[in-house]
Amino acid sequence: YVFSFQQSSKHPFGLWRRTTMDAYREGNPKWETRFDLDAQNAIAGRRQQWKGAKCLPPDFGRCLIILSGPAGTGVTVREFDTDRGEYVADGFEIGEAPTEVEWVDTDTLLVATNWGRNTLTAGGRPRIVKIWSRGQPMRDAQTVYEGDREDAEVLPRTLFSNDGKVSLFIVRQQSSQASQLFHVDESGRAMRITVPPSAQFK
Repeated sequence: YVFSFQQSSKHPFGLWRRTTMDAYREGNPKWETRFDLDAQNAIAGRRQQWKGAKCLPPDFGRCLIILSGPAGTGVTVREFDTDRGEYVADGFEIGEAPTEVEWVDTDTLLVATNWGRNTLTAGGRPRIVKIWSRGQPMRDAQTVYEGDREDAEVLPRTLFSNDGKVSLFIVRQQSSQASQLFHVDESGRAMRITVPPSAQFK
């Protein structure tokens, strides 16, 4: 599928839509609405803004919908079934906070968020990354890396290969010009990779 987010005068908060790859390539996409943010805001009585969706390859059937409130100080994250067009009952959900999240597999996330007192940087960004498994209380998630309060932020990142393998990384952003890169092995241990401090993870 090809996904697209569109705003209009009729839908100022926006519609998240999809079409098949074949229809898109042929230049005749038939867009199918999967998530109506205007309708969701009306139900919730809020004015949330679209911040994106992170979908799990290779079929992209499960996604993490990311929304922010009017103040823009944090985001909410909630698991969404793109085939059913609805949130997943008892699925992954993170309340409003400065959060960065990545899929590891169907039942696992790599998460950096506000885990409680003294878990953010001095600038209010996440600095602790944990592995969180489905059905596990969030407070019991396994810590894989903890940065310093003086860091700019610490970010989880994952890369999926064409054969379905996933590699886990941590980016410790010490400043706008300097960062460190770590690889997370199968045991959940973060090992630093030697790269120039100015290198950017893409």
